[in-house]
Amino acid sequence: MPSYSHDHTWATEEEIDEYVRCYSSLGGMRAGFEYYRAFPESGEQNREWAKKNLTIPVLAYGGSDVMGSIPIESMRLVAENVSGGVIEDCGHWIPDEKPEFLSKKLIHFFAQADQQR
Repeated sequence: MPSYSHDHTWATEEEIDEYVRCYSSLGGMRAGFEYYRAFPESGEQNREWAKKNLTIPVLAYGGSDVMGSIPIESMRLVAENVSGGVIEDCGHWIPDEKPEFLSKKLIHFFAQADQQR
C-alpha cells in the first residue's frame, strides 16, 4: 500500500494486516478483479455516454504525486459543471491520506449541489 502514496506511513501495520486478511479470504479479490475485467465494456459505455456532456455538478480530484490534474482535466472533457483540482502532498489513496480535506470538500460540494436543485 505504500506504493502510489505520498505519505508511506498513512496505514498502520494493523490496517495493512486487515486489508490482507480481507483480500486473502475466499472471494476477497473477486470485486477488485471484476472491476478490471470490466474495463473493455466500461470503455465502450463511456465512449457512448461521452457523446453528450453531463450537466450535473461533478467533483474531481487527483493527488499531486500520482494522478495530478488528470481527473479534473478528463472530467472537463465530458461535463459542463466540474470543480475540484489537485491535492498537494497526496498520492492515489485520497480518502486515507487526506480524509479531513476530502470530507470538507465533499460536504461543501453536496451542500452546493443541494442548493442548486
